[in-house]
Amino acid sequence: MKNIVTCLKTIKGANGLVTLIENGGDDWFTALYHEGVPLHNNHAERELRPIVLLRKTIGCYRNEKGKRWIDIVVSILHTWKLRGMNLFQNLRLVTG
Repeated sequence: MKNIVTCLKTIKGANGLVTLIENGGDDWFTALYHEGVPLHNNHAERELRPIVLLRKTIGCYRNEKGKRWIDIVVSILHTWKLRGMNLFQNLRLVTG
C-alpha cells in the first residue's frame, strides 16, 4: 500500500484517494486475514439505514441534546436486538 500511495502522490488530483488509503492503515486486508469477515460493509450500511431515516423524521433530533439522546437509545436498543436480548425486559431493568 505504501508503494501505491507513493505513486498516487505524484498524480495531480489524487489527494483524496491518498488520504483515504492512508487513513485505512493496516485495516484494508482484514477480511483476508480473518475468516468470516466480509469484503464489503453492506451489512453495516443496511443496519444504519433505519436509524438515518429516523433522524430525518423525529422532532427531538433538532438540537444537540435530543440528537445525543436518540443516538444513545437507538444504539442500545439495536445492540440488544442483535444480541437476541428481550427489549422489554432490558428496558424494565434500566428504568427500574
